Amino acid sequence: MIVESNKRYMSVIRSSAVRRQQGLSLIEILVTLVVVSIGLLGLVSLQFLSMRNANNAFYRQQATFLAEDMLDRIRANSTQTYNVTAGATGSLCTGSCSTAAIRDHDIAEWKTSINTTFPDNGAGVVTFDAVNNIYTITVSWNAIDAVGGTGASLTSSTNSNSFTLKARAYQ
Repeated sequence: MIVESNKRYMSVIRSSAVRRQQGLSLIEILVTLVVVSIGLLGLVSLQFLSMRNANNAFYRQQATFLAEDMLDRIRANSTQTYNVTAGATGSLCTGSCSTAAIRDHDIAEWKTSINTTFPDNGAGVVTFDAVNNIYTITVSWNAIDAVGGTGASLTSSTNSNSFTLKARAYQ
């Protein structure tokens, strides 16, 4: 008898335990889905930041190249003083050109390269410090960063960046 009552008691315990666990696996699956979703959103955000930083690094490398290009032009035409403001434009020279015309040609080509490389408000400025014989070449551009939202509802902000190169002029 005792064995039968124990069996009956154990079956009651098992059936009540089974009733309490019904739906528990569904809750575990929902919690797992939430955790995996948050992890995937983090990975998407990390990928977005990686792409943005790669783009900014590319622009910085291009600005470095353009500043060094202008410095090479200045050194090749060392008899002329290059002072380029943000709004300055040069003129293209064809045929036989004076050193002043070559300077204007260099400025025009450099400005065109900046506008081609940085389509969103790129600018270049060159100043010459005659006392110390130093050229300061600055290339600036606006990097667009997406902020907030998802998908097509991204808004953007503009970050101004610049690269400055200082070098002694050969005379």
